[in-house]
Amino acid sequence: MEVLTTHFTKTNFHSSLIKSYLNKELDDSLYTAHPSLEAFKAQRKTKLDSYPPTNRSVLVAALKDQYAQLNLSAPAVDENIQKLGDQHTFTVCTGHQLNIFTGPLFFIYKILHTIKLSQILNERFDDMHCVPIYWMASEDHDSAEIDHLHIKKVKLKWNTDQTGAVGDFETKDLEQVIALIRELLPGTAEAAQLIELFTTAYRKGAVLADATMLLVHELFKPYGLVVMNPQNRALKSLFKPVIERELQVSFSKKEVDTTSDNLKSKGFSAQVHAREINLFFIDKQSRERIIRDGEHFVLSDSKRRFSKDEMWRILEEAPEHFSPNVVLRPIYQETILPNLAYVGGGGELSYALQLKAAFDAVSVPFPLFILRHSLFWVTPKNRSKMKALGTQMIDFTTSKDATINGVIRRISDIDIDLSPQRAVITEQFRQLKDLALSTDKSFIGAVLAQEKKQLKGLDILEKRLLKAQRRKLADQVQRISEIYDQFYPMGVAHERFENFSALYAQMGNAFFEHILSAFSADLGHGQLLLLELPEGVKE
Repeated sequence: MEVLTTHFTKTNFHSSLIKSYLNKELDDSLYTAHPSLEAFKAQRKTKLDSYPPTNRSVLVAALKDQYAQLNLSAPAVDENIQKLGDQHTFTVCTGHQLNIFTGPLFFIYKILHTIKLSQILNERFDDMHCVPIYWMASEDHDSAEIDHLHIKKVKLKWNTDQTGAVGDFETKDLEQVIALIRELLPGTAEAAQLIELFTTAYRKGAVLADATMLLVHELFKPYGLVVMNPQNRALKSLFKPVIERELQVSFSKKEVDTTSDNLKSKGFSAQVHAREINLFFIDKQSRERIIRDGEHFVLSDSKRRFSKDEMWRILEEAPEHFSPNVVLRPIYQETILPNLAYVGGGGELSYALQLKAAFDAVSVPFPLFILRHSLFWVTPKNRSKMKALGTQMIDFTTSKDATINGVIRRISDIDIDLSPQRAVITEQFRQLKDLALSTDKSFIGAVLAQEKKQLKGLDILEKRLLKAQRRKLADQVQRISEIYDQFYPMGVAHERFENFSALYAQMGNAFFEHILSAFSADLGHGQLLLLELPEGVKE
């Protein structure tokens, strides 16, 4: 299997903020360190010194209880949960929303990257054990982001009007979606097994958090992946000091706003906008923002009011009612896990780069952040076309029109780039401007106008040349377009659009093994990978 890799800094896949981070151009106060063997050694010591043994006991008990409630078990998973009780066991974590049937492909890629990283750490360190964790975003309430999936460009949607934390949604009516999935998948044994798994996971009477836990467990249990639901009374109890401080003094907003202002001063956009209180209140079928109102607290939607004493009583007796938002969720994660690193995408990294000061304010170690791999699959036929055109993956990391233009410029038998002519004109007008300044400054305006006119004329000529070459090389344009559409179905990157089931139904667990073997064996950030599909596998 051919694997091609491209560093993200050479692509348009991520924002200027992420590229600056990858190029080590950002203030290092925004993060702990870039991933490396030495960074992991330092992070292990920091976490060992800061993570109390009592937290381990609570974590292990909570995980065992969650697995027992769903009657889930697998040797590699059970062993990893048990090992979490040992002070020399640590975790590598990723998290994601509870997309039905796992949603887009990158859900799978994030988990596999996390598994691979834990395997590498276990190979590099003989004096510790590393456990891969999938953190379910069971408390999220944005149902529009999790209620659909695409298979072979067909959108399948779960029509539900349930509200509150999505993890509590009942999985009713999903049998209709499963029936449609069955029609779209090939008639293979792997497809039949997958449909059976979907039917079991999203059974009548189940809630989405339990269904997702069962599904992800069954898919990844050979690799020892531990799935955890953070909506848990015992785990929330470990987070009570941070919740209390947030309710008392709104510590996180001050720290995040200071960092955001620092980033804005350097030309970057803030991704996280902290509220005065970055907590929700979860109750049956509701998840509402907590708002301070003088000496009281008010819930944003229902307008329920609580005195300070009432709020503190609830925190003491039922901390599971408190749910961190995007600002505090990472701090909750690092409080309850002996975690070394988080594997996430560009959006998650953008958020994380605003949060370290908030971590420092409550003395919780900030994790190493690993930018996840991104993957494209190419059929052998299209890979042959790419080679014939002399194109690489990097050529397809911009818009479709820009991709076609870039390749046509390169393969054209005439030089379409008029940059040398622009340079000549610019130099000529530089001399004219110097002449005008030494004679009559009133001529400057006319010189500048004429320079602009001539440069614009060259732009028009270049566009006409390019258009003519696109007509002349119509066959090549068509081939480039077909390849691009494979990478970006409906104009969206394949990994953010298609579900894993169509490929898994053809390849079975070999699909996961192909991906794991393609991931690099180093401890650095992810890259953009191009993988060739096995002969006969259809995308």
